[in-house]
Amino acid sequence: MILFVILSIIYKDQIILYLVDKADDPKITIRTHFEGINRHNPTVVRSTLHESIVYKNNSYSFDDVEEWKILSLNKDSIKTQKYLYELKYFQKDRFKSPPYAVAVCQVKYYLKLKPLDETAIRFDDTLEGIQGYGIWYYYLVKETRSSPWRIVDHGFI
Repeated sequence: MILFVILSIIYKDQIILYLVDKADDPKITIRTHFEGINRHNPTVVRSTLHESIVYKNNSYSFDDVEEWKILSLNKDSIKTQKYLYELKYFQKDRFKSPPYAVAVCQVKYYLKLKPLDETAIRFDDTLEGIQGYGIWYYYLVKETRSSPWRIVDHGFI
């Protein structure tokens, strides 16, 4: 039984990684990102990120997260147009060539962190400020027609 559970977890990760690479919808990438965070799986989280924002000194395990639930997920067409303009005129050098497609999605979420362990040393407290209900934006690019959607930025704006 334990072997079955372990194989199921490994197999599910492979399915998730396959789906994010084949996703034609940026929302699938975002949902996969949240799935990786909730499962504390750095491989899945990294698979959703563009190479330009994957930092070597970050474990991407999100150990402090108890639950990060998507309440709603919508593409913001106005922010997408603004981001496209910004990439074209102000961030030309960020990518080797202009991206095939861009998307900005608004996520309404609920974030619950694990209780603070006062005895542990915490190096990353970035999630404490956004705990509870909130809105977060994800900026994604699809570099070529056949490439997967990847997160290149995220934040309040």
